Amino acid sequence: MKTGTVQGPAIEQVVAAMRGFSMFKGLDDNQLQQAVSQARLLQLDAGESLVQVDEPPEGFFLILEGELRVLMATGTGDDLVEVTRFGRGEMLGMASLLLGRPSEASMDAVVPSTIARFEPRFFA
Repeated sequence: MKTGTVQGPAIEQVVAAMRGFSMFKGLDDNQLQQAVSQARLLQLDAGESLVQVDEPPEGFFLILEGELRVLMATGTGDDLVEVTRFGRGEMLGMASLLLGRPSEASMDAVVPSTIARFEPRFFA
């Protein structure tokens, strides 16, 4: 996984995606840009994992490009099964972050994907 800061045209792309979520409606453009400037940009190859089961929350994620599949245990063994997929403009990881619990799911890139990761301090 390649990581970097959100810079240049990517800042406006992330800000535009954030405007679509009600939790960010109270933030003006300057506040959104400031939040985005603190995010990390993640580049995942197809098959690469973003989050593993039982990992502590490292923040929440906004999919900018690509698609992720969510895998969970069936309860009858250690095998993981796909339960859903998320694509461009969708947010992941909020529940684990807000509840302070390890992830109950694994999230893997289906295709090469670009993700913005917001650190837990975003809510501080």
